[in-house]
Amino acid sequence: FGVSEMPSPEQFMTWDSADTLAHKIQFDGTRDPYPYFVSAWGSSSESPVVDVDDCKAATFGYVYSGKAHFSREIGGSTLTMTLVGGMYFSCPGKFRINGGSGFIATVKKNALDCRIKCSFTMGGPIEKNENGEHVGNLAYIDGCSDSILIHPTLYGYPCLNHLHFPKNVQQTRHTHPSGRAGMVFQGEGTCVIVSHKTNETIRVPLRPGMVFVIPKDAEHAFETNGSQTLDVVAFHPDSDCGPTNTNHPMVNRTIVGGVSASILPSIQTKPSFQ
Repeated sequence: FGVSEMPSPEQFMTWDSADTLAHKIQFDGTRDPYPYFVSAWGSSSESPVVDVDDCKAATFGYVYSGKAHFSREIGGSTLTMTLVGGMYFSCPGKFRINGGSGFIATVKKNALDCRIKCSFTMGGPIEKNENGEHVGNLAYIDGCSDSILIHPTLYGYPCLNHLHFPKNVQQTRHTHPSGRAGMVFQGEGTCVIVSHKTNETIRVPLRPGMVFVIPKDAEHAFETNGSQTLDVVAFHPDSDCGPTNTNHPMVNRTIVGGVSASILPSIQTKPSFQ
């Protein structure tokens, strides 16, 4: 699975280490119903820098190790920030990041303005609970938990998540209606997949620093043993939640004569400004 050529989007893919093999981590998901691209940077690899030079791109990223130096142009000035391992970000338009290592997932050249696809956000490092584990804030399936690190800016738009798998997990096999891209940042586990070509069950070991892509509708499940938990950051190119123009906190809690503005179309701003 650790390949350097551009993979087919029907394949489950893994790459061993962004630290040293970032130059091999390239995935073109343009045939996904929600197209996205995956790449990485690593100070000890042949790709120590990521330059996103598309003003209409929307990028979601995670810093795996070291100190990463982030810069972008805003209003004629250069904004520079240092991110440490465990931090995550989203950025509309152009930027550069170098130092340390990590991965990015980019949505490009959509008909919608990139500022709607994501906002400029930074967060983390992902926090641990009182037991020293990165447990998610939301319940998921089979004992696993999830946190939304970067929320969709509008209903249906991309998001970035943290998934936590406790010890002794055997997930129910499942699929997703769009692709997934992620990175293991702590622990070890296994991804059980079914080959789309041979229908064979394949077990892929997962270790820290690995980047993976799960294609649309690919049956899979994650497992852990009795000695290790597993934590991953996962990019979703779409979502089925998020605010809409008639359902968000500002309009819902604006009351006119005892009635929410969310159900008063006569006074709602028409979304043509987008």
